[in-house]
Amino acid sequence: MRVARVPEELPPEATGAVVALGVFDGVHLGHRAVLLRTVARARELGVAAAVVTFDVHPDCILAGAKPDFLTSLEHRLRLIAELGVSCTLVLTFDWNLAEMSAQDFARWVFQDAFRARAVVIGRGSRFGRGAEGTPELLALWGRPWGLAVEVVEPVVVAGAPVSSTRIRQTVRRGDLTEAEMLLGRHFSVLGTVVPGEGRGRHLGFRTANLDLHHEACPREGVYVGRAWLDKEAYPAAVSVGRKPTFGREGDTVAEPAVEVYLLDFSGDILGRTLEVEFLAWLRDQERFPDGGALAEQMRRDVSAVREFFARGSPSRRKS
Repeated sequence: MRVARVPEELPPEATGAVVALGVFDGVHLGHRAVLLRTVARARELGVAAAVVTFDVHPDCILAGAKPDFLTSLEHRLRLIAELGVSCTLVLTFDWNLAEMSAQDFARWVFQDAFRARAVVIGRGSRFGRGAEGTPELLALWGRPWGLAVEVVEPVVVAGAPVSSTRIRQTVRRGDLTEAEMLLGRHFSVLGTVVPGEGRGRHLGFRTANLDLHHEACPREGVYVGRAWLDKEAYPAAVSVGRKPTFGREGDTVAEPAVEVYLLDFSGDILGRTLEVEFLAWLRDQERFPDGGALAEQMRRDVSAVREFFARGSPSRRKS
């Protein structure tokens, strides 16, 4: 998938595309409905399927909110590409963009940048200054440009619309089953492998420490995971926690660490990107009397991961 940061970087094939607009945090079932319809409509018309998204969530600028994402930009782009989108325009969301009127935004993006044939947009989507832009107004403004607007209704699961906020709450309480149901895939994080303290190596388990770039992670505990390094998958034991065995009782750590042990892997992956799917819960975090007791528990965790995968490897993505 081609990624442009300004309209001038769009590839020639983007002209006349069918375009989807949204933040798409999490690329959940509701987003997938919009994106898959965009791809299908583009195939019907014989044109490219494109996406317009933003580098950060607008609330980070408009409300000064702390970055709090299900998926970082890089992760979003990976998930969007998997659905068949051929190019994405990532706009920098700053105060200049926030103050642009909805009509000017629509003209600048859909008419000037793409000469779009059609826009596919969720029913509740809003855009432009003061969130004044609606699908209905976009259809009205786009009529002279020959722009068709297709509105996709919200996806409802268990009696409520699927939303990024709902999934974030589900993930934080560690409900992987509900998260998977709302996402249409296993919940996963994408992070950069960064230097750790080296304790895992001394215990016989060389773990990868992940910087998640503000992505949400499940509640603290140990999980069965699957780690993707490029296109290769490895069973993994995943720890989300504050390393209670090595801290003094009563110590507080601001953020839990995410450590991943890739089974049957011995290469150096420092600085590389790792995607980790959370497949099943194993146990709570515990404080052990010493490193030897922790190493013994880690051996049991690895055995549990092997047993899980011996029963059959779950699919990469859910349809």
